[in-house]
Amino acid sequence: MRPPDEVLRRLRARFGSDYPDWARGQGAWPLRVALHPPTTAERSADPVACHAWADEWARYQGPGTVEYGTLRFPTGRHRMPRTLSLAGPREVAAAHEDTAERWRTCGRRLVALERAFPRARFDRVIRRITELPEDDHRRLVAAATWLAEHPASGMLLRQLPIEGVDTKWLRGHAALVLALLGNDSDDADDADDGTDSGGREPDGHGDLAPGGGDPGSEAGDLASGGGDPASGTGESGSSRRLRLHRRLGLRVPPDLVQTAVLCPELRTGIGGMRHLAAAIEDLDRWPAWPTTVVILENKETAYAIVDDRPGTVVLCGLGSGVTQYARIGWVRAATRVVYWGDLDLPGLRFVHDLRGHGIDVPTVLMESEVLRRFRHLAVDGTGAPRSALPRLTPVEQELRAELLRHVDETGTGLVLEQERVPWDYAWPRLDAAIRGVPAAPAG
Repeated sequence: MRPPDEVLRRLRARFGSDYPDWARGQGAWPLRVALHPPTTAERSADPVACHAWADEWARYQGPGTVEYGTLRFPTGRHRMPRTLSLAGPREVAAAHEDTAERWRTCGRRLVALERAFPRARFDRVIRRITELPEDDHRRLVAAATWLAEHPASGMLLRQLPIEGVDTKWLRGHAALVLALLGNDSDDADDADDGTDSGGREPDGHGDLAPGGGDPGSEAGDLASGGGDPASGTGESGSSRRLRLHRRLGLRVPPDLVQTAVLCPELRTGIGGMRHLAAAIEDLDRWPAWPTTVVILENKETAYAIVDDRPGTVVLCGLGSGVTQYARIGWVRAATRVVYWGDLDLPGLRFVHDLRGHGIDVPTVLMESEVLRRFRHLAVDGTGAPRSALPRLTPVEQELRAELLRHVDETGTGLVLEQERVPWDYAWPRLDAAIRGVPAAPAG
C-alpha cells in the first residue's frame, strides 16, 4: 500500500527524469501510478490499517485524480484507492513546489527562446537551458543574440563585446549558444551529456504507466528544428575547437607547439634559443630545415634532452592533434621522423593517423616489451574504437592486441605514460633512434 508521500516522491523523480521529453510534446497521457491496494492477506490480517490507508488517500489534496475500485473484506465489500491518474506534465510537476517552478521556467524560457531564435535546435539542451542560473541565462541570450547579428566578426573569444561573457564562460556554454543559433551541439567543446532523453531512474518507475490520450502541456511542443543532432565524430579536441570558432565566425587562436632545437647550427638562426613555442604556421615558415624530427607526447621529456644532436628538432605539445605536424613542410621533408608517445590505445591511434598524412614515422619505445617491463608503473587509461589500424607495424599491432586484451579482461584501458619510463632506460633507445643506429640491448 503506497501512501501519498511515497507517490509524490516518485512523481518528483519521474518529472526530473522525463520533463525534457515532455517539453517536446512526447509522452503518453494520462500517467497512471499504481497505489498497490491491500492484498487479500493484508485485508484479512489488518483491515484497520487498510482503512486507515484509504482514509489517508481520501484526504489527499495533491495533483491528479484518485481512481477507486471495490475490494472484498471479511466485513463485506469496501471502496479502496487503486491508481492515481495524472492528465499531463503540469500535474506531475505539481507534485512538489520545486518541480512546479522548474516546469514554469522550462515553458517560459523555451517559448521566449523559440520566438527570439526561430532556427534554434533544443533537442539535447532543454534540461540545461531550464536549469541554467538566471544570470547565465541572461548571458546566454545576450551572447547568442550578438553572434546571430555578427555571424562573421573575425574576433577572438576574448574580444566579444558582451557584458559578463568571457572566454571561459563561452567555452563552457558553447553547446547552448550553438543550439540557439541552429547548429548541432556536438560542435561544442562541452557537448551535451545526453540526459535530456532516455534517462530513467533504475528503480521505481516501472509502474508509472502511461495511458491513452495527450491533453497537452503548459510548455507544448516547443522544440523546433526536429531531428537528432549528429553524434560525436571522435575527432580531436583541437579539431572540435576549430569547428566551434568557425561556426561562430570567430578567429581561431593558434595552437602553440613546444619546440626544442637540439642542433647548435639551427639555433644560430633563432638567436641561440633552444626552447620555444610557436604556431604551426610560423614553424612552417622557418627557412632552416632540420634533417631529423622527433615527435613526443610529453613536453617534460623534451626538456630532459640536454644533449645536442646535429640537424635535430623536437616537437611536442599537440596531444591528440599530432596530425597537425604534417602541415609543416620541413617535417614532411625530413630524412628521419621519430615518434614516441604514451603506450596506450590512443597513442597508437595517433601514430597511425600521422602516417595517414604521409609521414612515414617509425616509433620508439612503443612495444610490448616496454609495457611488460614497466607494467607496475602503468595506470588506468582510456579505450579506443576497435576499427582496424592497418598502418601500424607488427610490433605495434602486438602492443595494441595486449592493450585490447586488458580492456576485455578489466573493462578499462591501460596507459604507461611516457614520463613514467625511467630516463636511464629511455634515453639510450631514443638517442639511437635520433641518430639512426641500432639501440644497445636493454640492461
